[in-house]
Amino acid sequence: KKKDQPSDKEQERQVEEEEEERQLRLVAGEIGYSVGGIYTSLTGFTKESSAGSIQLAALGSALKLQGFCVWDLGMMMDYKQNLGAIGQERSQFVRLVHEHRWRTECELAPPPLSTLTDDERNDADHADFGRNARTLIDESLALAHGSASGGAND
Repeated sequence: KKKDQPSDKEQERQVEEEEEERQLRLVAGEIGYSVGGIYTSLTGFTKESSAGSIQLAALGSALKLQGFCVWDLGMMMDYKQNLGAIGQERSQFVRLVHEHRWRTECELAPPPLSTLTDDERNDADHADFGRNARTLIDESLALAHGSASGGAND
């Protein structure tokens, strides 16, 4: 072998490292519940820097796409405000709860496989999880800009 070529052992290690990087890893998550058109966040976690912000953006997109009108994030904190949360007076919040708690068209469930893109449907990694964070955010942005049909605004 030439001096500048990696050994078989080095090549094997490189392949293993590349495969490890491609594996799905849980880096952020959330526990919450829904009542009608209201989703309430209880707690969340992150294992990587900025993963929580991406998780919240993806969750917000999923809630919007599934027809939720109110997302209760609990007490106001700087990071929530930095992500666009708007504080409500108690009387306004109670009015929103009364208005949206009876909605029945909202459902916390992964999308049916028929709504996934061909790439997502063919990708075994997405078969159990539905859409990935990037897809959810992209679809929500497209919906907000009027370039997608369906969802809560129709």
